[in-house]
Amino acid sequence: MTEHPPAGQSEVALPAWLRGRDAKDAPLPHRGRGGGDRFIDKTILALLGLLSAMRAQDERPDAGAPWKATAFWHLLGTLAAIVLVALTREFAFVFVVLTCLLLRLCAMPLADLRKIALLAVIAGSFSFVIMLPAALAGNRYSLTMIPAKAVASVLAVGIHASTSRWTETVHALRRLHVPSTLVFVLDIALKHIFMLGEFSLETLRALKLRSVGRGRGRRGSLAGVTGNLFIRSHQMSEAMYGAMLCRGFAGTYPVSGNVRPTKADLCYIAAGLALVALFLLLRRGGTG
Repeated sequence: MTEHPPAGQSEVALPAWLRGRDAKDAPLPHRGRGGGDRFIDKTILALLGLLSAMRAQDERPDAGAPWKATAFWHLLGTLAAIVLVALTREFAFVFVVLTCLLLRLCAMPLADLRKIALLAVIAGSFSFVIMLPAALAGNRYSLTMIPAKAVASVLAVGIHASTSRWTETVHALRRLHVPSTLVFVLDIALKHIFMLGEFSLETLRALKLRSVGRGRGRRGSLAGVTGNLFIRSHQMSEAMYGAMLCRGFAGTYPVSGNVRPTKADLCYIAAGLALVALFLLLRRGGTG
């Protein structure tokens, strides 16, 4: 039987996408030609991945473990390894450093291992392509040495970045007497990138919920989010400046006193000294 509306009330025609009982009955309304919804979805997923990676980096479960060297000695050893690899002319030394780094990489979680290994392969491949003309000209040394050095440097930096918190790295930079201005810029930049990323994620979610059935297109969505992000960043900078004035911030980061090395630090220092001794031994043997 066909149901009729009560007397005195007019019949309201519902759209096809509301009358259908299943998704196959009627298509959803068109949301524009610019692919705005797809752009919003992809941007939300990208921001979620970035924020989750930054949050996981700052909340590592192995931070402070007894077998883990402190960030100061780890950063100092990383810088020393990069400098020694760059100065050496002996492939044997680069091979020893690569072996140690790969052994350390194998003990890391699978996600970190894949990420660092991919970056190292990209750096090595790029260096190989750059050095290929020199090899065709007869310089075979650069074709093997330069990519190996690039891979070792990327592995060292990646391992340090994946095993140390950013706050620990900031304190380590101050203990290495890096200028406070540079440390301040790096620290504030990373914190505000995380905060602005969360704000952008909330803005994109609100935009997606308010644009059901209609689309502004990719350009409209990007322009709106960018404008709100600019205003928000300006407000955050003014609020941070006022807070710095109220708290008497003088632009310096306090450095803790002499920290007693742990057993893991002593092992790490011993390995670093052995690496320096090997570098000097191979250099003396090569020049002798």
